[in-house]
Amino acid sequence: MNTERERIEAVRKAYSELAQKRENWPNKYDISTQLGKMLSDYMLLAKIDMLDKKVLNIGCSEPIDEVFWASIVGEWHALDINRDAIEMAREMTSEALPPQLYSRLKFITADVTDLDMDDESYDVVTSFSTIDHIPGHENRAKAIIEMSRVLKRGGFLAITVPNKLDFIYSYRSNKSQKEGKAVFGYEYQFSPRELREMILDSGLEILDCASTAFNPYSYLDKLLHKLKIDKVKIMMGTRFGYLARKRAAG
Repeated sequence: MNTERERIEAVRKAYSELAQKRENWPNKYDISTQLGKMLSDYMLLAKIDMLDKKVLNIGCSEPIDEVFWASIVGEWHALDINRDAIEMAREMTSEALPPQLYSRLKFITADVTDLDMDDESYDVVTSFSTIDHIPGHENRAKAIIEMSRVLKRGGFLAITVPNKLDFIYSYRSNKSQKEGKAVFGYEYQFSPRELREMILDSGLEILDCASTAFNPYSYLDKLLHKLKIDKVKIMMGTRFGYLARKRAAG
């Protein structure tokens, strides 16, 4: 996969195949998957008030996030460029949730790099292991800029990606891509500094970070936090991310 078009096609094919298999929630009860989400994705969202918020979730395949948050938020809009993935998510959530919770969800097929949405439409935007499947630095930067654009003033962005500093993971991911065996077709690994700069360039301010390497309930990690060196360990996680905010007017 040397060209951007080939990478885009590889991702499209991988997610369409996943949707067609429809293996009945293969990750819903996978402990390692859930633990990773709790330590990175949901640790960021735990730092803000999600009650009754209008949320846009960028990237939707197996709808773990939709089912988890439906009882808390006011509205949850799940967006993906792949129609097969969106239809799978729609079907699975309709089976998993009662009608009153399912009615809070909306499923959208769209390209995050060019959203047909009004400015400042959402209280919270989330993107969990999604923009790493977008080929091209410019396109990934556009995605973050669009997420920032549709955020309300004072709204929050929670974004997580694979970590380039986990050298073993990066090596295995890149090797599987070269061999044409990558589960999701194409995956880019970010350095913490790179993602941070992209978020800042979009006009947002960084509030906090989280990763799969840092457990706030661990005695050792609590000690690292008190010593103010916890960020070093956080940046070593296989998946990491940031919580950012759009500054209020004035």
